[in-house]
Amino acid sequence: MQKRERKLAAIMLTDIVGFSRKMGANEEAALRMLERHNTLLSAIIKDYQGQILKFMGDAILAEFNSVVEAVRCALAIQSELKRVNQTLPEEEKIVIRIGLHVGDVVVAGGDIFGDGVNIAARIQPLAEPGGINITSTVYNQIKNIPGINAVSLGERQLKNIKDPVEILKVPVDNDGALAGEDRRGFSRKTAALLAVAGLLAALGYSGWRHSRISSLPQNLPPVARNTSTGMETPRPAQELPPAAPLPPTAPPTKTSAAGPSKTIAPAKQPDAAEYARQAQTFLRDKNFADAVRTLDKAAALDPGNADIFLKRGEALLESGKLDEALKDMSHAIALRPENPLPYRHRANIQRTKGHTSKALADYEKACGMGDRYSCRMLSKLKGR
Repeated sequence: MQKRERKLAAIMLTDIVGFSRKMGANEEAALRMLERHNTLLSAIIKDYQGQILKFMGDAILAEFNSVVEAVRCALAIQSELKRVNQTLPEEEKIVIRIGLHVGDVVVAGGDIFGDGVNIAARIQPLAEPGGINITSTVYNQIKNIPGINAVSLGERQLKNIKDPVEILKVPVDNDGALAGEDRRGFSRKTAALLAVAGLLAALGYSGWRHSRISSLPQNLPPVARNTSTGMETPRPAQELPPAAPLPPTAPPTKTSAAGPSKTIAPAKQPDAAEYARQAQTFLRDKNFADAVRTLDKAAALDPGNADIFLKRGEALLESGKLDEALKDMSHAIALRPENPLPYRHRANIQRTKGHTSKALADYEKACGMGDRYSCRMLSKLKGR
């Protein structure tokens, strides 16, 4: 029986905006971007005492023992990416969304489960590109820490989460929010890792402008929240940073909680299930390009849905995009390892690519779950 550990943790989920589209447009540039992204975020997360639990394609799942460090880490990541992007060509700019939640999680078999993870995954795609979303649970633990400004976006009913969750936006465009904190040589560690990855040469930088990177918030402007939420009374006006306007696409809120800082979305957008239904029609008509584009939208809205990645992987496979299909099948397996279909598809891809031993392992896994096709292929390959 697997050993299980239950604990309270701050969970961070990041995801690159439009990565699948960039892979389709210029695979080489997208992979360079992904390498820079992984190197930079790994260094910053480590510097804030965070631990990366897994890389999921262009997404990163990390945990922190400190909620304050998790939020400061998110601010540091977005600030540094904004600075780095100024030197990069458009196709290699790194724009991510970040979701943060603190909650009960269960660690078992090298993986992590629970509402702490699920809620972070649900609020992350609701952030604006280059933005940070947190839950009120996170805010309640940081609201008395000077320097972190938050604006309520209202409550949302998230998929498979019983109670509505209040979501807050943490503005990242305040230059004063990233000054005056010694991060134990953050810039030197980051620069060393990026040098190993060849990033400094690619960017044409010298020394990563040490005076800006090595500092993060200690004595920042105080917390500000909309008084209409009833959760916080603002400090004196002279201590507050300039209010960050809400994006026009902010999620709709309860009418009873409407206030000046909450913006109602102008029109209801399709949800992930609707996009998945549209994609099914495209798949039936063998219109694989439109199926992939529609499933990209579904995955952005519901990144924890294994079926979406399975379907997108099938569409990519039919389009002959084996590497992208392989990535989606692996993601579907990570999200729902008890389903034999992605193992079967991944085995077919590995066999096509000439990786017989990997194909055998996946066929064997799927066969053990009762997939007859995989059992036949297993016998065929072993009988050679």
